[in-house]
Amino acid sequence: MIDKPNLPVAPHKYQWLFSICLVVSLVIGSEWYWRTQGFMPRVVDSDMLWSIQRNRVYGDSTIVIVGSSRAQVGIDPEIMRLEYPGYKIVQLAKIGLPAFYTLQDLANDPNFTGIILYSAVVSFLANEFYRRDQKYLVDYYHREFFKFRNLKERIDTHVRVFLQNYLAILSQDLVLKKIVQWNLQNRQLTPNYYILKANRYRPVYYSKMPPESVERIRNRKIAALTPNPKRANNRRQRIFQENISQDLSHLYIHLRQRGGKLVFIRMPTSGPHWSQDTITYPEWAYWNKITEWTGISTIHFRDYPELLKYECPDTSHLDASDVPEFTRALGRIIRTKLK
Repeated sequence: MIDKPNLPVAPHKYQWLFSICLVVSLVIGSEWYWRTQGFMPRVVDSDMLWSIQRNRVYGDSTIVIVGSSRAQVGIDPEIMRLEYPGYKIVQLAKIGLPAFYTLQDLANDPNFTGIILYSAVVSFLANEFYRRDQKYLVDYYHREFFKFRNLKERIDTHVRVFLQNYLAILSQDLVLKKIVQWNLQNRQLTPNYYILKANRYRPVYYSKMPPESVERIRNRKIAALTPNPKRANNRRQRIFQENISQDLSHLYIHLRQRGGKLVFIRMPTSGPHWSQDTITYPEWAYWNKITEWTGISTIHFRDYPELLKYECPDTSHLDASDVPEFTRALGRIIRTKLK
């Protein structure tokens, strides 16, 4: 029988230290590599993440951003917080979904007394189906968020979002399956310039996209502008008046009775998008009627030079590089409306 040589054994603490250093080095190296390729940290949105933000709205010093993509892309909560020190800024906008149901939920919530910044899209307000699109989010918050069985998901979401907010390697763009698929297809893995941050702000870096990609997005937006010929203009006006003077007027009364405040904001559009809006939804027949019929304060980007100067690369949304300056200017204008 051959005796095995006695090899020196490193103390366990050194083995652990070596393992930790190795893992940290791999993480840092991978993070550095993917960031040099243009990838950025990107949080995955979910009903639970929306509900976590929804649960932060309580307290007098709260500003809640409600709307669809233009508000989520164009208003940075962190910049707004600098304009309003001591306030919580809550981002509840959701891409592609009219926000009436969220506005209704907040206005009817007896414990909410904050400020609502409502990014209004006239075409949504002139549609008979505008009430229900964000309903599933509101229902999830009220029915599921507080259940004990979902406590683990809530904790997991907090941890996941915290890590995804700082590490590009945890982006959904860099999952192993996707990397392998692209390599097998001999295609280059490209960054997604639509990202989401932990506070649900969703900057879009059009300026970093290839010009041909921006042009495709722009053309797709323009192609979708043609109004439905079956919905006559007088019908749109009638639906808009009913929605504004009845539904929104009553909600605003409930909100004011508790000390809450509401400001309607028309976010920037440009080029063909704005041109088509002026034809289909002229301001004199739609936007200018909101305050007249409800008393709600409004901010239209074309009424303020500091908001008018921005060009939307896709005709409908601000580039991330313009958002900080736009948010600061908007914050100052909002202050004049809240006096």
